[in-house]
Amino acid sequence: MPQPHPVYHRTPLPPGARRKVGWLMLCWMLIVFSPFVGFALHGKVEERGLVLGLYFALLPLCGLLALRRLHRAGLRQVPPQVLGEWRHGRLVPPEGAPPVAPPLRYAGPRHWIELRADGVLASRSALLNLGGEGGIAEAIASLRVADAAGQYFVPWAAIDGWEIDTDGDGPDFHRLRLRPGGSVLLRRFRARTGPEAGLLDGVRSIGRVPVLLKDDLTAS
Repeated sequence: MPQPHPVYHRTPLPPGARRKVGWLMLCWMLIVFSPFVGFALHGKVEERGLVLGLYFALLPLCGLLALRRLHRAGLRQVPPQVLGEWRHGRLVPPEGAPPVAPPLRYAGPRHWIELRADGVLASRSALLNLGGEGGIAEAIASLRVADAAGQYFVPWAAIDGWEIDTDGDGPDFHRLRLRPGGSVLLRRFRARTGPEAGLLDGVRSIGRVPVLLKDDLTAS
């Protein structure tokens, strides 16, 4: 099992407080396929088989309720500070960051992010989304500029915070929270120039921007 990064990780939850993902998936699969189980038990695709399937679905439903009770009981044993890290993220301030000289280029085969003295420059392929207070028209105009230039720039003065997060339905991302509102989403990717922790060190050292962890890094 990979070890957590010494800086960029949240306090681990005790085993009893972690979601039992495997059992949850099994229960949901049994619920989804319960009509087919009923038809198999009855031997025919008839209404009686469907009723048997509905009765069978009560078993995984009870399992889901039991898993929920166990999870909530485990969370009650977790200190509030640790629970807050998993609900809202763990903040790593810029103070204490190792010195990093600009520019720092974090580059992979297709995407790149460069931390410059004046801001963050990213390839257009690394740019996932723009969410600002100016509305859709302003976001579309900014995307057209990025398309034409093949890159996108955000000055450090506009960045209020840097988050790392994961998305089960899409690419994992860095969220640059902007002043006074809005955000820029950059794709997370493996770089050939160094580990992701080095990029976060640069964010804290060059930009003097705090990093909010909503995902954990592993030790390289």
